[in-house]
Parts: sequence; structure tokens; C-alpha cells
Amino acid sequence: MAALPEIGVARADVRGMLNTYEVGRPPSLILVDAVPGGAGHAQRIAVELEALLRAAHGKAASCECAPETSCYACLRAYENQIVQDRLSRDAACRVLEPFA
Repeated sequence: MAALPEIGVARADVRGMLNTYEVGRPPSLILVDAVPGGAGHAQRIAVELEALLRAAHGKAASCECAPETSCYACLRAYENQIVQDRLSRDAACRVLEPFA
């Protein structure tokens, strides 16, 4: 399944993390291509970021699971199984609301 079907990027082809450089400042999102030699996915995501955040908000907002939890249709993935008990569809919607 594509992680970003809007631009055709498979979940396994891009990696990311949040990094806090200074206490009190919002974290930075770091994206990298996971394809050997790079495929330009991180750059394409940067260009389409607002549209992707709108789509993410729509996906989280329209999911049928309980707001205080998550499921594999909205937030969960094999890669985030270690934190799945802390994922909240409602919290994701609040974070993404400015982009809706």
C-alpha cells in the first residue's frame, strides 16, 4: 500500500523523524529517501507537503475508529507498533487542523 498515494510514494521508500534542536522550539521534520542512491521522494514530499497534510487530516478525521485510539486505516503501521498504544486519531486531527 502506498503511504502517499497522492504522489505515488511507497511507505518503504521514505523515512522520517522529528528532531528538536533547541528546547522550547518546535521540532523539525527530517525526511530522507530510503531508496539506495535516492529517488527524489523527499524533495517531492516537500513540494507537496501542504496537500499531503490536508489529505492526512481528511484520512484521520474520516476514520471510523474511536477518536481516542487509532487503527491501521488511519495512523497505525508496522513501523510504529512500539508507540501504537499512544496514537490518537483525535490528537492527530488537532495537530493537522491548521492544514485542513
